[in-house]
Order: sequence, then C-alpha cells, then structure tokens
Amino acid sequence: MAWTYDDTLPNDRDAVRLLVGDTLSTDPQMSDEEINGLLGIYSGTRATAIAACKALAAKYARYADKWVGDLKILASQKHAAYLKLAEALASSSGFTPAAPTAGGIYADQKQAQQDDESLSVPTFRRGMTDNEAE
Repeated sequence: MAWTYDDTLPNDRDAVRLLVGDTLSTDPQMSDEEINGLLGIYSGTRATAIAACKALAAKYARYADKWVGDLKILASQKHAAYLKLAEALASSSGFTPAAPTAGGIYADQKQAQQDDESLSVPTFRRGMTDNEAE
C-alpha cells in the first residue's frame, strides 16, 4: 500500500493527511488507498478527516497497552487522541451529526389548529374510543 504526502496540498488526500496529522513518512497511519476510499464515501476533506480519525481510533482500540520494564507502548493514548481530534474537527467546522429532536407547539397554537376547519381531521386521536360501550 502506498503512502504519499505533499505539503503544498495539491489534492484532497493530502489535505486529509494534514488535518489528521498523518504527515510523517517514517510513521504512516493510513495508506493512500484508505484515504481515497474514505474520500469516495464522505463529502469534503473535513468530513473525511473526521471519519479517518474515527477509523484510526478504532484501529488503536484493538491494541493493548504494553509495559516492558521502563518501556511503555500506550495504544490507549493514541485511541483517545484520535477520538479527541475527531471531536475537535467536528466542532470547529460546524459539522454536527444528525441527532433526534422532539418538538411541539404552544397550547394556543394547538387550539387554533383544532378550530381551523380547513385542516383535515386526524384519523386517530386521543379519546376516540371514550364513548364505546363495554
């Protein structure tokens, strides 16, 4: 798998690498093919960089922290750092993933809708079976 980076950012792949911090040829994090694949799925370099950070976090989540004497290899720190970077990229771009919302209308608006005869009557409503005999 290939790894290339040009700091003049001639293409989206290099822009993604810059945003993710994957700019050292001696320590490549993602292949060109992986980034190109993500660019095909997501629209824009920032959304792709967020996805790349999450993919790298998932990669490092698989590795265990290791201690050999005084030497420590802490994959959990890389995992946490990439998740934090994904959050930072998302918040700095105004990018927000879809989230469920619940809304409503004011009581006077509800009454106005009920009084408006030009609106269709709902098929189901609260209390529709209150007058049924037992």
